Amino acid sequence: MTGATTESYEIRDYRPEDEAGVMALLMQSLGEGGSFTRSAEFWRWKHLQNAFGVSQLLVAANSEILGLRAFQRWGFRTPAGTLRAVRAVDTATHPDYRRLGVFSRLTQAALARARAEGVNLVFNTPNAQSMSGYLKMGWQFVGKPRLLAKVLNPLGLAVGLPHWLSAARRRRAPADPTRLFHASGRPATVLLEHGEAMERVLALDDRFNADGIRTDRSLAFLQWRYASSPSPQYFAHWMGEEPLAGAAIFRPNIRRGLREIMLSELFLGYGAAPEARALIRELSRQVRADYIVAAATPGTQHWGILRRAGFVPLPKRLSLNFTTLPLDLPEGSRDPTRLEHWRLSLGDLELF
Repeated sequence: MTGATTESYEIRDYRPEDEAGVMALLMQSLGEGGSFTRSAEFWRWKHLQNAFGVSQLLVAANSEILGLRAFQRWGFRTPAGTLRAVRAVDTATHPDYRRLGVFSRLTQAALARARAEGVNLVFNTPNAQSMSGYLKMGWQFVGKPRLLAKVLNPLGLAVGLPHWLSAARRRRAPADPTRLFHASGRPATVLLEHGEAMERVLALDDRFNADGIRTDRSLAFLQWRYASSPSPQYFAHWMGEEPLAGAAIFRPNIRRGLREIMLSELFLGYGAAPEARALIRELSRQVRADYIVAAATPGTQHWGILRRAGFVPLPKRLSLNFTTLPLDLPEGSRDPTRLEHWRLSLGDLELF
């Protein structure tokens, strides 16, 4: 591809027959995926089976796929109603076509398509290297959502913390961390078998976040996001025969040599605060990990429960960058460029 020019490819919609070429490009540009297995099955789950709809997928192509721009469908609830959103993910460009405007052309075409389809908002969590490119195209840096952690194994954490903090000694996560330590809980799919009870819990939990912008969580969304994902594996924990008092969805992870429980979702049900704290205490006793990490917005019910359950705020520098690009917001919408208006869970922020 030496001597590639902007005229030597076209921007077009993704086609089913592009799958192999797209997978090869993603592996070449982004690698194997880290905490998840980058496979054709994962690609279809992520972009074709999403409960919010099939992703908006554009490719740059000639005789092969040399660029990809994916906008994953998402939905948010706000005090003023629902928002149609897309999440900017899976950007890849062939090495021979970098710095020729492929990323910019794909993104501008995707934004034009999103506007035409009535999308209200674009959001994503870019890394430090890619964020400058988004800011140049109009994205706004909202901030770094707050993370909290609860220490379960002080000695193990003390031994492993220098490795955790040292970028030079980061350890790659194993393909299946559930094999390395016990993760108490049942597969997330078992939680969703309690359909009516979970519907009530979701409605109750949503009331605690009703003043902010939060993911439109339904049973269909939870089934897609946490039960049907090819990788990684998610677990659920609740007390009693049914999850009426609340529930947690989590996954085990190895982060730089430390055993981590990622508290992806915490749903507050009947009894709210005391029941949720009891649920966290029981989960903490049953897992063999070094710490649990969660996300919440300061001042909210979820934040208060986590703090009273022994979670402490982590430095902002350990969190992800959160950016948005408002397109056509309904009248009366919460300003999505203000971090305090968001009610994001760790599952919302997770890179997958």
